[in-house]
Amino acid sequence: MEAFKVHIPLLHVLCNPGMRDRHWAQVSKIVGFKVMPTEDTSFAALLDLQLESFVPQFEAISEAASKEYALERALLKMKSEWEPVSPHSST
Repeated sequence: MEAFKVHIPLLHVLCNPGMRDRHWAQVSKIVGFKVMPTEDTSFAALLDLQLESFVPQFEAISEAASKEYALERALLKMKSEWEPVSPHSST
């Protein structure tokens, strides 16, 4: 367990649900090669890329992704709440 704890910052940054293709493009630019996880990508595969030294740079990208994700969710929630009262909705 102790050996895994050192990887938590990388896990926290890269497993952010707000990460989109544009964020992965930024990550790829930082590391100098393409990093684009798929649904089948394991954390072990990410560890094999030896990305730990880049965590401080990734944190800014992940933070921006989190904020964008929160805004997206809030907008979707507002849209769904206002849909019934919209003049364009079916009545």
